[in-house]
Amino acid sequence: MDFEFFKELCELKTPLEKTEFAKNSLKDFCIEQDGFGGFIASKGDISSAEVLIECGFNGYGVTAAGTKDKKIKVSAFGGAKLSDKINQEIYFSNGVVGILRCEKSAEEEDAFYVETIHGEISSGDNGFFKSSFCFTDDMVIGNNISDCMAVSAVIDALKNSSESAAVLFSPQKGFGIISPLLKKYSFKTVIAVNCCKTSDSITPDGGCVVFVKGKNMIVDSEIRRRILEAAKKSNIKTQLYIGDEDFGLEKLSISYTKGKVGGLLIPVSHLGTTNEVIKLKNAEYTSELLEKIIDGGF
Repeated sequence: MDFEFFKELCELKTPLEKTEFAKNSLKDFCIEQDGFGGFIASKGDISSAEVLIECGFNGYGVTAAGTKDKKIKVSAFGGAKLSDKINQEIYFSNGVVGILRCEKSAEEEDAFYVETIHGEISSGDNGFFKSSFCFTDDMVIGNNISDCMAVSAVIDALKNSSESAAVLFSPQKGFGIISPLLKKYSFKTVIAVNCCKTSDSITPDGGCVVFVKGKNMIVDSEIRRRILEAAKKSNIKTQLYIGDEDFGLEKLSISYTKGKVGGLLIPVSHLGTTNEVIKLKNAEYTSELLEKIIDGGF
C-alpha cells in the first residue's frame, strides 16, 4: 500500500482540501463532481460500474455555537475528544485560524472556546484539526489520521484493481450529507469504508473489520458472505463488527435503494484523540480486500 499518499493527505488542513487532493491524484480516471465538493471516479465509464466504494472525511472538529463573554463557544463533531485537543490549532473553511482553549473543567459542556489568531467566525462555522503523525515499523500514531487512512486504502485499491469500479468521495460525511450522484447511477453493490474504535471484540491485531450489525442496520447476509469469501480466498485477515454504531450505513442504505450496502472498517486504537493508532497491516488488509471485491465482479 502507498503510504506516501497518506502522508501527503495528512499535510492538508480541511476536508475540502483533502478531497481535492484525492481527485487530483486520479487525473487519468473518469471523474464527475457533485456540486458539494465531492466526486465519483472510475477507471472506465461510471455508468457501467457494478460496485461503488463510498468513503470520505468525517472530519474531527468543532462547530461555533455562539459567543459568550466575548469568547466563541464551540461543540465537537466527528467524535473529537476536545479535552485531548486543548491548545491545538483549528482551521476554518473561510481561512480563519483559531486555537482551542478551555476556561474551566474540561468535563463541563460549555468549557471549550476558540481564540482566533486572525479573522472572524460566526455561529455555525465549522473548524477542523490538522493531522499529525509518526510512523513506526508496523503502525502509525497521530492526530486526526483515521479518515486519511480509510481514503488512502480506497485510492490504493482503485488504482491497483484490474476491473472497473466507481468510488464516491465526500468531504462532508460527518454532517450526514449524501451525494446526489449516488442516486444518478445504478450500482449492484455499495461498500462504505470507515474506521472504528478497537474494543474487546475488535482488536488491533484482528485484521480488516467486516460490518455485520449496528444499532439500526444489519448488512444483507449475501453481501457479508461474499465479502468473507473474497477475504478467505486471498488469506486476508478479518473480524466482524456487531455493535451500537452504524457508521453512516443506515442512512446510506435508506438513501440508496437500487442495490445492497455493505461496510468495511479499519480498526483504530484511541479513535478521536491526539494519539490514534493504526496498524499498517490492517490498512493493507482493507485495501487488498477492496481490490478483490472490485476484481471479483461483486
